Amino acid sequence: MLYGPADILHKENLLFTQLESITDNKTVVAKPDSYDGAALDSIDMQVQADLGPYFIPTRFQRAPVAPNFFTEVKGPGGSPNVVKRQITHDLSLGARSMHQLQSYGKSEPVFDNSAYALGVTYQAGTGTVQIYTTHVTPTGPGGSLEYHITPVEAHLLIGNRQQYLRGVAAVRNGREMAREWRNGFISAANERARQVKPSTLESSNGAAAPLAAESRTLADRPEECDYDSLSDIAEECP
Repeated sequence: MLYGPADILHKENLLFTQLESITDNKTVVAKPDSYDGAALDSIDMQVQADLGPYFIPTRFQRAPVAPNFFTEVKGPGGSPNVVKRQITHDLSLGARSMHQLQSYGKSEPVFDNSAYALGVTYQAGTGTVQIYTTHVTPTGPGGSLEYHITPVEAHLLIGNRQQYLRGVAAVRNGREMAREWRNGFISAANERARQVKPSTLESSNGAAAPLAAESRTLADRPEECDYDSLSDIAEECP
């Protein structure tokens, strides 16, 4: 119902056993209800060798990699606090994945005032969809990465047709935008891997800065408008 007919590679209920822990193994392994990613063979072998623990989540060869869109769902009795913790964990892994690909092969970390991981929660009991994004900053202990989750918008899917359509449109637009970001970073990383000797390539610990406030929402996104980031909705599109 939420995803619609879009041809976007996704998988449900897989444990992310192959990713480097962001909590020093103090939490359970992430297991999104659903996540979007890219095909493994779309990423250069050298990039896979250098960054695998940051964007290859499972041992399954056909499972999507470089995840940056996640969905967590709770039934009528599900806890809002639990689903919020789950999407926070998912998004932290996704934000780190995009950050590593974006900074791959560059001499210093990338700071571009944007975030590139989106997550959706759905509460069946209330019919509510909430959309979040996460960015990273080098402000943790000792300059380590720190992860910041930001609510983007919320929609009630029950009540009337207009509310339902706006909520579903927001989710589907978010998936499309996440795919654009993901494919762009993969393409750029592949190109740098072909141009630079493998011995000089190092993963960076740069950060994507917080999402700028928008005056329009994901549900308002016209199909003819090409966005590079969520903040472009307010600034560049009619």
